[in-house]
Amino acid sequence: MRPVNAVATWINARAMTVYLWHMLVLVLMAGTLLLSGAALPLPLSVAWWDTRPVWLLCAFGLVALVAAVTARWETAQGAKGMPVLSRGAASGSAVLAVCGVVVILATGFSLAGGVISLACLAAALLLARGRALSLRSPQPVGG
Repeated sequence: MRPVNAVATWINARAMTVYLWHMLVLVLMAGTLLLSGAALPLPLSVAWWDTRPVWLLCAFGLVALVAAVTARWETAQGAKGMPVLSRGAASGSAVLAVCGVVVILATGFSLAGGVISLACLAAALLLARGRALSLRSPQPVGG
């Protein structure tokens, strides 16, 4: 039972990381297949179902790899020395980021929607980074 417990503990510790990164991994896998020019079976055909075990094993392995690489961002050890944002800066940054995603979802991939979305996301990052930079100790002039 200990190996099962170890796997469950590892998965539980990285559940949010897996949730956040799995779709990117799947899109990159599909994009790689499309760009490779490989002959792809018709969805839901027998040949398509025959490829699902390999697809799922590759997806599982790649998501596990991404989760292992990005796990330091979730652990308390990885957060040491990180500046703490004020509640207002964190909230404002989150709202701007969500607005950027909502604009794309509402407008589709139009030029105007893309520009507005990128502006919202850039503002979110700048707000968070600007607040983080202000929390660092000032450097002496010329030193």
